[in-house]
Amino acid sequence: MDTDARAKKSVQVYSSRTMLAVYDFYVTYFNNRFAWNCPREKLVSHYRRHVTDEHLEVGVVSTYYLQRALPASRLKNLQLMDLNPDCLSKAADQLKHCQPKPIQHNVLHPFEGSAEPVTSIGINYVLHVVPGQFPQKGVAFSHLKHLLRPGGVLFGSTLLSIGVKRNLFGSLLMKAFNRMGIFNNSDDGLDGLRTALAQNFRHYRIEVQGAAALFSASDEALS
Repeated sequence: MDTDARAKKSVQVYSSRTMLAVYDFYVTYFNNRFAWNCPREKLVSHYRRHVTDEHLEVGVVSTYYLQRALPASRLKNLQLMDLNPDCLSKAADQLKHCQPKPIQHNVLHPFEGSAEPVTSIGINYVLHVVPGQFPQKGVAFSHLKHLLRPGGVLFGSTLLSIGVKRNLFGSLLMKAFNRMGIFNNSDDGLDGLRTALAQNFRHYRIEVQGAAALFSASDEALS
């Protein structure tokens, strides 16, 4: 199965409106706290630290973090990117007061003029569902970097299988999700994430919280 087919399969679970409706509770709250040991408040804080008034959000199954971090009063440019049209439609509706631009695109492919330059890019809980290992899925950083203005920051988080501490529930759930094709992170570890970031940015930072790795990267020094 090629990467496009695997990517589409990995997002099919989020295609139903019912699943999208329960995502914020089941994934954003329950799994974060009890499976991954990374409370959603930690991710909200990560967003508030890095999001700017010109922002591209990659992977929009949930807009929970974005809605709590966006500088809406001075927002100039908000773009939403996802492979799943249902996710895009729901996110655009939730953020319609920000007049977002939806972009249906696979981040493993180069961009062809559909996205505009921004000063921040968020890619939260996306990489662990992307097919391949970090040498393959890390190309997303290369493609996204071309959309950053000078001094801009790419930030996000991903769930890892190697080099992090997981409780029993989290270990069993992650294995099950990998077998089902929802996750593709059996071989994802800290070293792979570090290498992928270092290959694309001069500066990067990674913070591990439970099974999650929160990262930020830029060609300028990070504050």
